[in-house]
Amino acid sequence: MRIVLDDDWTATVTGDPLRIAPRFDFRDFRVRVVPYADLTSLYRDPDPEPPATATRRLLSDCLDLLTEPVADDLVDGEPGAVARLRAVDEELRGWREDSRRAAALRELIARYVEDHGDG
Repeated sequence: MRIVLDDDWTATVTGDPLRIAPRFDFRDFRVRVVPYADLTSLYRDPDPEPPATATRRLLSDCLDLLTEPVADDLVDGEPGAVARLRAVDEELRGWREDSRRAAALRELIARYVEDHGDG
């Protein structure tokens, strides 16, 4: 395995699949390298096609909602975080590209909308 970090901190891993989850501790933050997993709903086969660029952006938006500090803001009922949650939920409901991945994201976000969507 070889990990290369370029100037804007993008990691590229080449070689055999990871058998461990390495972690890099820096002064102000920590980076964990985890094995790749395709996004899919339970009991569905992964989509054989790579994700569209727009779907990657939606995944990034969803992950932002589910991690600190935004997840904490959702729990606290912060209006900005709740508005972001609702906006992503609405976008996912109308999403037609990458239908399997979008369905998996909808399932995940729907739980957060149910728990925190009222602010």
